[in-house]
Amino acid sequence: MKPVWFNLEGTRSSLVVEKADSGFPILTHWGSKMSGVGSFASWIESTPVPSFSLDENQPLRTMPVFGRGWFGPSAMMIDGDGSTWAPNFDDCEVSHTPTSLVSTATSKSHGIRLAQTIHLDAKSDMLSLSATLSNHGERAVRIAWLASGCLPLPSTAKGVESFSGRHNHEFQSVSDSLSRSGWSRENRRGLTSHDCPPMALVLGDGATQHTGPVWGTQLAWSGNHRQTI
Repeated sequence: MKPVWFNLEGTRSSLVVEKADSGFPILTHWGSKMSGVGSFASWIESTPVPSFSLDENQPLRTMPVFGRGWFGPSAMMIDGDGSTWAPNFDDCEVSHTPTSLVSTATSKSHGIRLAQTIHLDAKSDMLSLSATLSNHGERAVRIAWLASGCLPLPSTAKGVESFSGRHNHEFQSVSDSLSRSGWSRENRRGLTSHDCPPMALVLGDGATQHTGPVWGTQLAWSGNHRQTI
């Protein structure tokens, strides 16, 4: 399959993904606006297999899952009959406009379909992601975890600003460093809490309150949630 790139353009930002195989698109860039996608090399073609290795590195996709060999956290965790817990999604179809991308793929072994919508508002540069999982099989499937989406961050991302607090003492800033280990916040109160509101700011190298690269996310949901980096 010949790689195809899609570039969603805002006023000052771009999201670039690569469709290189039957799986979900590969995340190539999220950040400052790109003038085009012609300079990108295919991730799959340009990434060699490590010497004397039994595995092969997998790219970060818009919906990375264990069933395709992804080594990081999976975007979805389900339980069917106890043995088919890591589905792989193939035959991914992509439809797009200059500001939106819809990817739909199926797992034949599980009888489920996963659809993801990505929209970049051209005026505000607000990037929105949502995921829908539907069961077309004959058995029930328990969903333990389904991410709204995943986004790439550069190696220059150094820290996370999140918020905590309590009644009459809301939105207290919490600063954490980013390293090779993960960062996670989780809320299980059933509604947005003062202790763990569903938002975070990732700070690039040299970022301050007034200047520098910052990537901000907020979950458009007031219930239980988990954020991981």
